[in-house]
Parts: sequence; structure tokens; C-alpha cells
Amino acid sequence: MPMLVYSSAVWMCTARAMTGLTMGAYIVSVSLYIAEISTKEMRGLLGSMLQLFITLGVLAVYLLGTVLKWKWLAVIAIVITVCNILTLVVSPMP
Repeated sequence: MPMLVYSSAVWMCTARAMTGLTMGAYIVSVSLYIAEISTKEMRGLLGSMLQLFITLGVLAVYLLGTVLKWKWLAVIAIVITVCNILTLVVSPMP
């Protein structure tokens, strides 16, 4: 969201740093969660699938970046984030 609002180089770098730190924390916490809930037989597969889908997501953004402006990429990212948050809110708790 900050990338849509601010257009100066300082704010763009700050927003990019915040995004990088957030994704780093996300990858660590999701990997730990997968390791905790999965069986021993499935743990390696699920961890590999996490990395595969992250890589495919980065590839998709690079490919979309060739045809869309960066502001549209930010809007798409916001929409996907809101959809993920809504999915977590309505999912049943164990």
C-alpha cells in the first residue's frame, strides 16, 4: 500500500524494505507452521511446495511487470492480500 501512495525515491525504498522484511517473516513462520503440523512423510514435500509456489509467484510478477505498470501490480497485490485475509477470517479454527 505505501508504494501506491508515495512516489518519492525515499518512500519507495522504505516500502520495498518493509515488504522484504514482511516476506522474510512470512516465510519463516509458514515454514515453521508446516513443520509443526505435517507428518514426517509429508514434511519435505510441503516445504518444497512452499518454496516452489513462492518462486512461481515471483515469476508471475516479473511476467506481469512486462505488460502492466507498477501501480497496477501494487493494486493486484492488495487485492490478493485482502482475499487471503478474508479467507483466514472465515476459516474454522481448530
